Amino acid sequence: MKYFLIPLLLLILSCQHVAGQNICAGNLGENIFINGDFGSGAAMILQTDPRIALSYFYEVNPPPFDGEYTITNNSNWEFKYGTWLGIGDNSDDPNGYMMVVNADFTPGIFFEQIVDGLCENTNYAFSADIINMIMTGVSGHIDPDVSFLLDDEVFFTTGNIAKTERWNTYGFTFATEATQTEVKLTIRNNAPGGTGNDLALDNISFRACGPDANIIADSKRIVLCPDSQPINLKTNISTNDQQFVQWQLSEDQGMNWTDLPNATDQSYVHDIFIPGQYFYRYLVAQSDVNLSNTKCRVVSDTTFIEILPIEFSISDTICEGAAYVIGSQSLSTTGVYIENLVGRRGCDSIVTLDLTVINDPGLQLEFDVQDPNCFQTNSGRITITNVVNGAAPFQYIFENDTVSEPSFTDLNAGLVTLHVFDRFLCEVEQDFSLFDPPEFIVDLGEDQFVQLGEEIAFDVMSNGNIVDYRWNTIPNQADCPNCDEVRLVPFDDIRFELIETDLNGCQSSDAISITVDKNYNVYIPNRMTPNGDGINDQFIIFAREGLIEEIESLTIFDRWGNLVFQTNQALVNVERSGWDGTFKTEVISTGSYAYAISVRFIDQSIQQFSGLITVVN
Repeated sequence: MKYFLIPLLLLILSCQHVAGQNICAGNLGENIFINGDFGSGAAMILQTDPRIALSYFYEVNPPPFDGEYTITNNSNWEFKYGTWLGIGDNSDDPNGYMMVVNADFTPGIFFEQIVDGLCENTNYAFSADIINMIMTGVSGHIDPDVSFLLDDEVFFTTGNIAKTERWNTYGFTFATEATQTEVKLTIRNNAPGGTGNDLALDNISFRACGPDANIIADSKRIVLCPDSQPINLKTNISTNDQQFVQWQLSEDQGMNWTDLPNATDQSYVHDIFIPGQYFYRYLVAQSDVNLSNTKCRVVSDTTFIEILPIEFSISDTICEGAAYVIGSQSLSTTGVYIENLVGRRGCDSIVTLDLTVINDPGLQLEFDVQDPNCFQTNSGRITITNVVNGAAPFQYIFENDTVSEPSFTDLNAGLVTLHVFDRFLCEVEQDFSLFDPPEFIVDLGEDQFVQLGEEIAFDVMSNGNIVDYRWNTIPNQADCPNCDEVRLVPFDDIRFELIETDLNGCQSSDAISITVDKNYNVYIPNRMTPNGDGINDQFIIFAREGLIEEIESLTIFDRWGNLVFQTNQALVNVERSGWDGTFKTEVISTGSYAYAISVRFIDQSIQQFSGLITVVN
């Protein structure tokens, strides 16, 4: 059997399309697959097997396994696969159903239907919305690959449907040939099953495809007064070939349509001026025969005409002391009033108001007030829990702003006023006072000045119960990320900054600077008397406690440069750890000797010292 594909549409269908985009170049007819959207229902899972995919098993307890499918309005099942999307169907209906498929290990048919009663030499579009059920970023999962078949012949294949978490529309357009009135339409899976190849389908569509068809009018929505002039509506069809039309009217916002008698011309005059809403469209086909066949005609865009009413009746109630403003009247007493108004569309209207004024019932507020939990912060809250004697809905005017919710947050300490109006404009005014708690304070004390090698110590002082300490500077010598006392020997100038949090979540901060005097002064004797009298018998290096970490080397030379003594075990301020004035166990002769000393200080700085020492025996 021979078919004719439309070349332009083949070019369009070489790409993926976002769901809702029309694969037909013009307007479409009504869906011949009346159940192509799978319907809708409050139950998450359709419990009756719809027998759509006969090569697949229907599962009523999702998720479906390989070779199974289910009809559902939401894939957020209790036991959903971790890599699957949790989505609804591709419509605005929260209960709309979709078909979710876990593909089989071999190619299988998702959908197949024979359609008869078609028209010859007529264009049709066959499509479906499809989404890859695997989340974006998941690797190692097979992508679905779907073919659309016409009479068992593949006419379009999607290729790999990527993991985009978006619905896309796929399909093709073709024309029936002369004498052809029946086709078989199939949607088939091509990819292998296993890990991945999971998809959902919705909005399977088979429609007549025709030219662009819209209505020439002032706008898509026309609002008129009862005394307006008739409106002429004209067809606008994007083809020069003869087209046959039938105008239709809907008075229930497009839910149901009826043919207008004898309305088969290229224009139609709206001359009904009874207040109401009127929706117009027309059917278009290539012949009278096609026009009478619901499977062969296309539907134009819709134009909406509204005729405004001229008379309105209103009944309302207000509280004593309030005013009801209508037109030029400000009313405050019970009675029936008539007012002539001109609406924004320029239409005259007669409004009859039946107004009742009731006694003020004495509104009273029940409320909960929470003061700011921290000093000078906007963390206060006022919540109105009940309006005694009032009729809902209520209107709240707070700080000159009108709101509908009875909770007011982000409030500072101070006096605020709230006005509450009920349904009848009865009013109550209430003042609220919010108070700050005591300021949360933290104190680290005064800045300190120390010599290199000296220990510093300071305590954290606060007037609150601290639950968290956040230091921004803690030297390596102290492992104290969450402490209230600091004791350490600093090597360099340092600034401690602390942010504390109390039980209420309030924060306070303080800082203290420590200045370190890097004085590398040591005392090296210039004379020694190694005579055993206990006085100056040793050549010893002296320094402030804690200043020196190690004497790396101590070397003594005679005046000719000969090495007399060398050690790396000398200690600072310690007797019998230096040079005892001997050379090879013999006391050296009186004279001057040179020394060279390498000292590593507590901050890891290495300093070299040299000079002469006089030895007197």
